Amino acid sequence: MNDTTSVLEKSEEMYAQLIDLYPSDDRFLRKYAEILEKLHRPVQAEKNYEKLHALLLHKGKVTDARNLEKRYPHFSGELDLNDSQDHPGFLSFLDTSLLNKIILGLKRRKLKQGEYLYHYQGDTDTMYIIISGSFSAILPAIGTQKTVLLNLLKRGDIVGEMAILLNNKRSADVIANNPCEVFELNKKSIQSLMQKHPNIKPTIMNEAIIRHRVNQISRNHILARLPLKERIALAKSAQEKQCKHATRIAEGGVLITKVALLTEGVADLVYETSRGESHTLHDFQVGDMFGIMAILRDSSYPADIRAVTNVRFLEMPLNILKDLSASYAWMRLQLDQLENSTMTSSAAAMIDHTKQIRKLP
Repeated sequence: MNDTTSVLEKSEEMYAQLIDLYPSDDRFLRKYAEILEKLHRPVQAEKNYEKLHALLLHKGKVTDARNLEKRYPHFSGELDLNDSQDHPGFLSFLDTSLLNKIILGLKRRKLKQGEYLYHYQGDTDTMYIIISGSFSAILPAIGTQKTVLLNLLKRGDIVGEMAILLNNKRSADVIANNPCEVFELNKKSIQSLMQKHPNIKPTIMNEAIIRHRVNQISRNHILARLPLKERIALAKSAQEKQCKHATRIAEGGVLITKVALLTEGVADLVYETSRGESHTLHDFQVGDMFGIMAILRDSSYPADIRAVTNVRFLEMPLNILKDLSASYAWMRLQLDQLENSTMTSSAAAMIDHTKQIRKLP
């Protein structure tokens, strides 16, 4: 077997899998048929050109379909692919001229049920495309928090892109739910691709951002109990905000219209005395929410909230959280308990502060 035949056979195998993954991408089907021709398999090639013709008509690419009919007149019947799925996937965003080079550089990996694709906080040198099977992305138990399901990933999905794009460690354990197979794409190749084709990054980044937000939302002990679909909906509706240290995030007495989840840094609930002195009533750490009392009833901030360090937080629509608390009794109970404990600690802090003031001459 010569080198050219070996390369063609590898390409044929890869494209056959890509067609199965992305049946609506006519470029994959066309390339596959061309490879079959070069391998001198005319019957198989014609069958795939016939599928391509039907797909082109289905997608409204009539001119391309008519060009195929010039070569294969018997394709002229108005075929259609009503079951064609619009699932473009990551590779569909690559330029055609680059596609074959990338595909030939992909490595395949098989995993057994229960095997880890990668571990939480592991190295981040590879991104994956699921060929078959499905995976669960799981946030392992951290401190007192229980294990949380972050995502369910199926064939055609990309996995591991978040850590590479955001320059972070792996944010979850990813475990095979059944026998699986994946394509591997290393970090160097991904970065090179994005430099040459800047349109790829926003497409992948949008998905990575949503997954990252689901991860952040899942670190809150109340929101982590919500079904995965609810957390994903919250992530899609949230807006990321940031404040520099020592700035005011929210003003005391102002009506709460959104709920914020702290994702980076530290913030304080600060009480201002008539003497112009500040006293901390409550501190917020990563994973805490402020403005949560408005989920149960309309209310205002009891005092200013200030950034102790540079902070980042997710602002989540109040109406969505109200609907969730109305749907889940356990959520209302936990919010009540949290609000009461926060108010108790704040009241204690105010009483202590008042006692200190009275001792002053």
